[in-house]
This record gives sequence, C-alpha cells and structure tokens, in this order.
Amino acid sequence: ANVLGSFRVEDIQDPYTANDLSSPRVTALDPYDNVYLSYDGEVALESTDTQAVMPAPYNFNGTENGEHIFTGGIRLRTGGSQTVTA
Repeated sequence: ANVLGSFRVEDIQDPYTANDLSSPRVTALDPYDNVYLSYDGEVALESTDTQAVMPAPYNFNGTENGEHIFTGGIRLRTGGSQTVTA
C-alpha cells in the first residue's frame, strides 16, 4: 500500500524581496523519498513569516502524479531568512 512520507517544497524565489510572489511546487513523497504518484490527500503550506500570504490547502485527487504548483501562491512579507513547509 502507498503511504505518504513527506512533502518536498521547491521553486520559492531565493533570494526573495519582501512582497514578491512565488509559485512553489509541492511533491508528495513516500517514506523512501520516491514521488508518490497516486497521492490523494490534502497539503497545506505554512511559513515562519507570520505576515505571509499563503494559499488555501490543496486536495490532490490522485491524478496529478504527486505534484502541484501553487501558481502565484505565496507572498512572503518579512525580510530575512524564512521557511516554507508543507
């Protein structure tokens, strides 16, 4: 049976300027870090930037091959080093 291990978050502008938009790609991974191609569950993004504008959670339906791009989905507003996780 397929089991979700974690998510990988990529393609966030780095370095970024406060208020720039990023379109992160989120990939569902199995416990062995392989892409979980048929993942059908929810992913929500979080940031250490408490002022960030984040997208609504996304529900995978099992047909996205384990990846979703949040187009224009994140606007970090605080300068300095910030982290985005799923």
